[in-house]
This record gives sequence, structure tokens and C-alpha cells, in this order.
Amino acid sequence: MRKFFKFFTSSKFVLFFTFIINVIIFALMVALIGYYSYLIISIVSLIVSLIVMSRSTDEPAYKLTWLLVIIMLPLFGAVLYLYLKSGKMSRKMKKKWRAIATENNDYLIQNSSVYEKATQKHNIYKNQISYLGNSAGAIVYENSQVKYLKNGETFFANFFEDLEKAKKNIFLEYFIIKPGKIWDKTYEILTKKIKQGVKVYILYDDFGCIDRFPRKYLKNLNKQGFICKEFNKCRPTLDRFNNYRDHRKIAIIDNAVAYTGGINIGDEYANIVDKFGYWKDTGVRIEGDAVWSFIVFFANNWELATKEVLPISSMHSTISGIKSYGYIQPYATGPLSNEPVARNNYIRMINSAQKSVCITSPYFIIDGAMISALKLCARSGVDVKIILPGKPDKKLIYKIGRSYYEELINAGIKIYEYTPGFNHAKMVIVDDIMASVGTINFDFRSLYLHFENAVMLYNNGCIEDIMDDFVDMLGKSKKITHEDLKKRKWYERLFVNILKFFAPLM
Repeated sequence: MRKFFKFFTSSKFVLFFTFIINVIIFALMVALIGYYSYLIISIVSLIVSLIVMSRSTDEPAYKLTWLLVIIMLPLFGAVLYLYLKSGKMSRKMKKKWRAIATENNDYLIQNSSVYEKATQKHNIYKNQISYLGNSAGAIVYENSQVKYLKNGETFFANFFEDLEKAKKNIFLEYFIIKPGKIWDKTYEILTKKIKQGVKVYILYDDFGCIDRFPRKYLKNLNKQGFICKEFNKCRPTLDRFNNYRDHRKIAIIDNAVAYTGGINIGDEYANIVDKFGYWKDTGVRIEGDAVWSFIVFFANNWELATKEVLPISSMHSTISGIKSYGYIQPYATGPLSNEPVARNNYIRMINSAQKSVCITSPYFIIDGAMISALKLCARSGVDVKIILPGKPDKKLIYKIGRSYYEELINAGIKIYEYTPGFNHAKMVIVDDIMASVGTINFDFRSLYLHFENAVMLYNNGCIEDIMDDFVDMLGKSKKITHEDLKKRKWYERLFVNILKFFAPLM
């Protein structure tokens, strides 16, 4: 009874309930307008369908989904599409983000000699580096050390050690911050640092953290000396900007060290609690010149969320370059850019492969272009391996992801499920010489809707560590065969295939 009461009084339920009321009111208004007007409904639906098809910036899968909604719910679907596409808040936020990004990207200036050395090192590097530079303003660096952290336990051991050393400032940007032993330890160190004069900034996603703590807990940290702000407050409206979540995981300490990867601040990421078997996650610790990009990424989203401009120009001179082997290119993506940079970058990596492509992701809901790239890669003789979770945290999303298996396996792609538990790592490794590690899942939300970040590694020493870990994961994973696919019930396959049509809206 207590759990029942807690669920119906939770912030997520209240938000969902008020959203449903919003939808019902909207539907009734549409119904009243169109109850006696079949001709009007048909004309409006036809016009909106033509608008959907004419939008060159939208992906075919996204267009197809909206057309299906308009066919099933003629006037409601048409008006809903127009409302979401023309929402005032979305236009306002889009204009605001681009202004902020343009201003802050002036801080990201590519060193031409580093670019020349990096692009001449190997043929496949040039196009990859140039694409991210041209589309996302991403800078390629040398003089930066990258340490691969193969699980949450290793990640937090390094993270806490660096927090303890902080003397100037700490920037934390996370999708999820949860109560538990990891947060308690983080909070203990941060409060101590604040007393020592260290400035601590925390940017958290409102949806990711909703119901994690008692209401207003994170906001009240400001009374304790933290500088803590929420990103994109959840509102029970139909405005599409509610979908734009800050899914990034970034920590920056004294402008000298940065962390990123799939790991949020929570106990399951360090396997302190066992919810879905062993939680397999990964991250990287970066030291040297490349930290500068993370400072700019944080400043962008901080200003977008708070309208406050951080004085980051004075921080650049405090970064000390470290001689290292290889190159690193941090990049950040978001829903308000002119193209799906994260999706395109993954496809570029896949298309550039000569020998092998190794992928890990917790979710796997992809569009036609990604499917075609993977199949073409495998049919060209490239060894394509994908590791997905054996024990999912979201069963419906897991089942939809499994619906792609047969088509990909028929093309020669090897798919594995990580049997010890839930694989939350988001990585792509190409030909053992190029890799991406970060927050970007292989699903529509990460590739199109969320603010994300990752690092590209070129000829970097830690790629060998990443590949060793990938091989270790393979040894603990089950390869999916045609026999496994035949075990699925026919009605389950039918249900999941129907849901696939609506995947772009999930």
C-alpha cells in the first residue's frame, strides 16, 4: 500500500497525469472543431502530410511515423504535428541555443599544425576529423592523456581521488544524480571542497533526476554553497522542447582533468546495488589540452539553462599540455543543430572501416540509414560485432531492439548479448585504430533528441585497452543465432514490429 501511495504521489506520475489531461483537452478541442467537417479533416490531413514529406531536414523514418499517426488519427495527428513543430518555446530555445553556441564556439580554435599531423597519420582520420570539425566545431588535440576506465568501480576510484585534489573549481553535468553511497561520498567531498574555497557547479537534467531525491533537494544545495541548476525543467505541456534532455555526463576538475562516458552518479553504476545483474559501463579520464573543449561544452549548456555566462576565457591559460601518443577529438551534439551529428558520425565511422567494427550500446533502435550502413559494411567483408544487454533495464525497448536482429544477422553481422547483466557502455571501435567513447546510445533519443557528448580517439594508446575490454566482454556474451530468433512467439514479433513504426517518437 505504501508503494502504491508513493507511486501516485510521485513527481513523475503527477507530471504524466497532467500531461494526459493536457492531451485529452487538446483532443476534445480538435474533435469539436472537426466533428461535422469530414472534408475539412481530409484537406487538413492531406496538407499536413505534404508538409511532413517536404521537410528535407527530417529523417524518412520520422516522416513515416508521423504519416502513420495522421492516417490513424486524421485531424488530431495533423494538428498535433503542426503544434509541436511550431511551438513558441521550441523556436525561442532554438534561437537562444544557436546564439550561445556561436558565441562560445569562438573559444574553440583549431591548431592547424595539430590538424595537419592528425589527418596525415592515417587515411581514415581526415574525413572523420573534418566532419566533426565542420558540423560540430570539434577540435582535435594532441598533448592530452586518455585513461580508459573499464567499469564504474574503476571510474569512481579515479573520480573521487581527483575530486579530493581540487583547489579551484569543479564542474559536474549529469543526466542522473541519485541518492546512495556514491552520491554520499561525492557530497562529502564537495562540501569539504566548498569550505576550502573551491567553486562547485552542478548542472542536472530535471527529468533524469525527478523523483530521485525529495522535492527541491538539489535546488537546496545552493544554500550550502553549491552553484546548482536544473536543465530544461519538465512541464506538463505538449511542447516538443520537453523531449530535449541533457544526457551528457561530464566532470571537470581544476580545468585540468575531465571525465566522460556512460556513467551517471548512482550506486548501480558502481555495482553497489544489483538491479539488472552486473552493470557494465565505461568511461575515460582526460588530462591536458583536450579538457578545454569540455569546459566550453559545460559553459554552453550552463548558459542555455541559466542565462548565466561563465568566465571561461580565463581558464584556458591554466590548462597544461601533456605530451602523449595519438590524438583526441571531444565533440558535443544536440537536437538544435542543423543535422543529426551523432548519427552521422557513427555512420561515417562504420563506412570508413576496412577490417572491423565493434559496437556496444544499451539500447538499439535505429533508422534505415544506420541499418543500411551496418549491412553494407558487413557485406563488404568487414567483421561487424555488436554487444547489447543480456538483462535489460527497459524490457519494451529491449524487445524493439531485438526486432532488428534477424535482418542484421542475415547480412553477416554478429550480435551478442552480455550475459552477466546490463551493458550500458556506448562505444564504437573501428579497425583497432579509431574509437568513440561517450554518452551516445544507438537509439533515436540519443541520435536526434538529447544533448550528448563523446570523444573520438585516433591512434591513441588507450584504444588497445578498449579493444582488450571488448574482447573480454565478448567472452562473457552469448552470440545470437537463427535458432534463438525462432524461439520468439509469433504474437510477440507482431507486437514489436508494430511498435517499431513509432520508435522515432519514443
